[in-house]
Amino acid sequence: MSKRVFFSILTIALGSFLFYSKSFASPTDHLVISQIQITGGTGKTTNDFVEIYNPTASDIDLKGMRLVKRTKTGATDTSIKSWTDSAVVKAHGFYLWANSSFIDLSVAADVATSGSIADDNGVAIRNGAADTGAIVDAVAWGAAANAFVEGSVFPTNPEANQSLERKPGSGGGNGEDSDSNAADFFVQTAAQPRNSASVVEPALSPAVTPPIEPSVPSSGETDNASLLAANPPPFLLEITEILPNPKGKDSGGEWVEFYNPGKEPFSLAGWTLDDDGVPGVLSESAWALTSGTVPTMGYLSLTVPVGTFSLNNSGQEAVRLFDDLGRFRLRQQYEGPAKEGYSFAKDSTGLWQWSDGPTPGSGNVIKIPVVYSHTVRVSEVLPNPDGDDLEGEYIEVFNFGTEAVDMEDWAITDGRKRYRVSGDDFFDTELAAGAYLVLYREITGVSLNNSGEETVELVAPDAEVVDRLTFDAAAREGESFSWDGNYSYKWTSVLTPGKPNEFADPVTKTEESIKPKTESQQKTKSSTAAPSIPVVQIHEIRKQKSGDTITTTGTVSVPSGVLGDEVAYLSGSGIRIAWPDPPTLGVKLGDVIEVTGKLTTFHNELQLAITDPAGVKITKSGEVVSAERVETGQVGEATEGYLVKLSGTVTSTSGDTFFIDDGSGQTKIYIRQSTGIEKPRMKKGDRVEVTGVVSQYNDDYRVLPRFQDDISIGEVLGAATRTLPRTGISFWLTLAVFPLAGILMILKSLKERI
Repeated sequence: MSKRVFFSILTIALGSFLFYSKSFASPTDHLVISQIQITGGTGKTTNDFVEIYNPTASDIDLKGMRLVKRTKTGATDTSIKSWTDSAVVKAHGFYLWANSSFIDLSVAADVATSGSIADDNGVAIRNGAADTGAIVDAVAWGAAANAFVEGSVFPTNPEANQSLERKPGSGGGNGEDSDSNAADFFVQTAAQPRNSASVVEPALSPAVTPPIEPSVPSSGETDNASLLAANPPPFLLEITEILPNPKGKDSGGEWVEFYNPGKEPFSLAGWTLDDDGVPGVLSESAWALTSGTVPTMGYLSLTVPVGTFSLNNSGQEAVRLFDDLGRFRLRQQYEGPAKEGYSFAKDSTGLWQWSDGPTPGSGNVIKIPVVYSHTVRVSEVLPNPDGDDLEGEYIEVFNFGTEAVDMEDWAITDGRKRYRVSGDDFFDTELAAGAYLVLYREITGVSLNNSGEETVELVAPDAEVVDRLTFDAAAREGESFSWDGNYSYKWTSVLTPGKPNEFADPVTKTEESIKPKTESQQKTKSSTAAPSIPVVQIHEIRKQKSGDTITTTGTVSVPSGVLGDEVAYLSGSGIRIAWPDPPTLGVKLGDVIEVTGKLTTFHNELQLAITDPAGVKITKSGEVVSAERVETGQVGEATEGYLVKLSGTVTSTSGDTFFIDDGSGQTKIYIRQSTGIEKPRMKKGDRVEVTGVVSQYNDDYRVLPRFQDDISIGEVLGAATRTLPRTGISFWLTLAVFPLAGILMILKSLKERI
């Protein structure tokens, strides 16, 4: 081989290396944050949005990424939105997140959550877990001094309805990224948010195709079929409303509504409707439509038939539409829980929200469900006053929140009689922050028992029981059962209707009546011993009543801090422990502890709420904590709170969640961020073994792993897998090294032959 050929090959090799280095190290080969608004002004401080732009020539999927923020000097992420399902940002296209209360946004947000941003903050797109995932892009403004500052912080905070916009702007896209916030952004005096339906910037050049000479029919008319094939009309169809949880039986009652903004009727015959699943792939339960036409500028509601797919009432779910050629065309996602009879509907501004007034087949009229305050509680009851019960009995309600609550239509009940607060009985039904409302028996008609167990409930106008108080007033004449402002209720002889509660040693009237009073007793009532707290064996806890205060002893299977600072679990009981504050006692896995608490529920899960953190005692340490082997189909009420071990095949996986099934029924595995567990790589069909606690959240049961080795994948259980980095410059340089190394080896061999 001649030297000329050798150096030609060397030039090509070096050129290849430089191509890899320059092309893939480009600062705009990734998604960027392109525009940010942090306020709409007075009364609209949560009119926030973050716009994402794709400056590359290829579509990019947000799945596995998250949008996070940090405060001025914050050292940890606050999650705004995490994408566990596919959400594609088109080449040169946009994607828009907005705060869910931003109702006058000029364009529809692609996704809305309750997150918010403010002055002196920073935001970032992360690929992976909060705090540790790779930062794809970040920007900070004002006086921010956190990890999201790139180069120099943008020096000012945008004002009302202004935005920070990435350069160059003005139709040229927003792809400039010099890794300096101050240099890459400018203040847009009138924010102009763009979403996934906005025109791409800069415009993509159409593919060049050879001109086709149109054929001329013998009649001399234009061949419209050829013209349509070359220039297909735009796709005009929208999903506008979904009812996933109809009143009564779900199967055969769920429906999806479509709207046709076009000028021609839209036939869905031959199309397919499905729920969420593998992106772009129809499930076995998909519904093949044989008919159905959406009228011009009109609506069509399709009821999902029995025997096809069904929509989830909790968690994340979506409806998908595929055309008559099997191509994916539409998808609309929602987040549960879906209340019975509520539809997920698109309003006139393009925002999606839950409505308690479904409108199938017609324009949506959003009826926003009222969310009633949970800052009111029963603070004092006097069931057996001295003298006439009719005139003296009362139930007191206290607003411990920071905002006033209108008590109109709230109810109080003892299970026999229900009284609803009305303006006919009270001059003003608004209960100010820190104020009391006293409901006397002569007004309510609610007569409380003087002995035996009695329960009083405070019920919101939507029928939700906001507070429940159970007591036994035997031998408690003249005493009230009052909230101590902390964690419990106590009997007291100091009656304080409409005022803060006060406590003195209670007196037993029966004791007074059977013992002669001394002179000193006539001046001061003698005290009685407080009722003793029963000691309950750990395996008997679930037989106790909600509201009971008990003492028990158990072995810690999940120490606090793993599933939350204020949460722990005891093995052998199926019981969650709720600390009132992060515990100061160093309770560890395997410690045997004695605790006293009140049985309550947290989102339908039974828990023992610690009434006195100082009373927690460690009686032994180093006990072996073992998990009970169960089938996946056994995860439910019977195993709630237990530490279990189960294995099965992965049926689906998304974000921090995956599902497994051993043939007895599918169960959900959910990885809490507080555990620090990195979800192992897995795919449908993989064999998995999981150890974790069975937890209930509303109507949903799931297994919560505690530690990294609680999840084992595949034939070599627990083995770590080393992989190449998936993103960033290092990935592309790694790819570049392989061909370059091969070329250099060939050149070395050729050089020796020259």
